[in-house]
Amino acid sequence: LALKRAGFGLGDRVAVVGLGPVGVAAAHFANLMGAQVTGLDLVGARREFAAQVAGCATIDAGTRHAAAEFLDATGGDGADVVVESSGSAKGRALALDIAAVGARVVCVGFADSENVIVQASIIQKQLDLRGAWMFPLPDLQDMLDDIAARQWSVAPLVTGRYDIEHAADAWATFDRGGPGKTVLSWPETAS
Repeated sequence: LALKRAGFGLGDRVAVVGLGPVGVAAAHFANLMGAQVTGLDLVGARREFAAQVAGCATIDAGTRHAAAEFLDATGGDGADVVVESSGSAKGRALALDIAAVGARVVCVGFADSENVIVQASIIQKQLDLRGAWMFPLPDLQDMLDDIAARQWSVAPLVTGRYDIEHAADAWATFDRGGPGKTVLSWPETAS
């Protein structure tokens, strides 16, 4: 189920944090489906079992360099899919550390009291929690093209307009956290 929830696909690089029964099963099936799989666990016997049964590379999650070791093994890219099945707060932190930009992280384990919110609010409700940061320029252009094609206006969102000479005022408005967007404009120049 964890791989299905993650939208696992052929060619995804998969990391499994916590190689108990659930984690080793996820590693096993991801490997059978052609993924490059790495398992991370504190217990040496679990790592050995996962390597034997699931055919995956393993890393000792108990070392302070576990995330760096994983990232080095992936050329700095990280995992496309991370299955966090340790149920520990440290395991969750490790799962997020080794996830690639745009990765899918599925938490399936719960064991310690530090995970009460994650367990009740995310795991048991099977929520998809996704992050978004900034638009890369091509995506921003796609969004602008889509808005123009739909003939939508962003004008109602703009509450402050400043020319470039008053940029400091614009930043002060932005810093105050007021509603809407602040726009800086440059004077038109003849070409």
